[in-house]
Amino acid sequence: MPEPETSPGRVRPLRPADLPEIVALRREVFHHSERPDDADLQAYLRRIFLENPWGEAGVWSLVYEDASGRVGGFLGVVPRIMMLRGEPLRVGVGTQLMVAVKHRGLVGLRLVRAFRNGPYDLCLSDAANDAARRLWQSVGGEVAPLWGNGWELVLRPLAHRLAGRTGTTLARSLGAAAALLLRRPGWRDGAQRGTVEPLDAARMAEAAPRLFQEYALRPRYEDGSFPWLLSQVAEKRQFGTLQGALVRDGDVVAGWFLYCLAPSGSAEVVQLVARAADRERLLAHLSHHAWRHGAHTLNGRLSLDWLPALAAGRCGLRGDAPSVLFWSSRFDVLRAIERGDVFFSRLDGEWWLSF
Repeated sequence: MPEPETSPGRVRPLRPADLPEIVALRREVFHHSERPDDADLQAYLRRIFLENPWGEAGVWSLVYEDASGRVGGFLGVVPRIMMLRGEPLRVGVGTQLMVAVKHRGLVGLRLVRAFRNGPYDLCLSDAANDAARRLWQSVGGEVAPLWGNGWELVLRPLAHRLAGRTGTTLARSLGAAAALLLRRPGWRDGAQRGTVEPLDAARMAEAAPRLFQEYALRPRYEDGSFPWLLSQVAEKRQFGTLQGALVRDGDVVAGWFLYCLAPSGSAEVVQLVARAADRERLLAHLSHHAWRHGAHTLNGRLSLDWLPALAAGRCGLRGDAPSVLFWSSRFDVLRAIERGDVFFSRLDGEWWLSF
């Protein structure tokens, strides 16, 4: 993977000593940050790229080092493990592609090509803009067309319309008051089968293999990584605070939902987990929970397996989601993705990160 020393600059694996330069590079390239303090951002980079639960997969984040030995480019890679019909696969999730202004040109291409040629069965990126998509496709990567769409469920129509015009807390309050005057849909009464309980990472990870049984390709949570993942997504403040619940049917975990709720009342769905027979009621429990917590709208990423439940729940479709990019040399992996025979949520790519 690393390029020869004789090349004009080289791409190599990330080292701990690179982190201060990467923080400075990020400040140069990106205008927005959830972590304005340099020390906090550096500690977060270390935690995500050097101290994550999948360290046994190796450190594969990539740095472009110029001829003077300075960091001029970076592509973060979070190694993950997914299961393909019981076989563990090494997955690389790419994020934070950045190149110093003076090195713009081929450096980004070199970083993406080195990522694609890494030790992975599958490479992914799920928050890509148009420039990243074109770069990805130039090295043979593909775009998952379905995952580039989203769904929307309006819980409080008046608040949704007012928030779209004003974006104020007042709009949310007026919409909530007006909702009390309207006839309540069934999900607002909470009369759905199952018991809603607080999130329990250990129970959720234990139930995951059973709940993901119908998928050929799915994430591996039962390796101890799931509590760490939940704690990381809880730090993401861009879309508000993390909410969620586990839904139990007797002694059996029927599924769970996670979403981020913004002060404006807009909610971004992070993950919905349930087997086919339980998806409509999981969506109803999610809708009721979000409505009770003040949400006026639910937004999520479209997934083929959830289409019947979303249609039954009268959800609308949106086409403005970021592109999901992937690459694999394995036909069985590509086949699973093309058929939609895969569980892939916002918790399984880069969406949950909070740089």
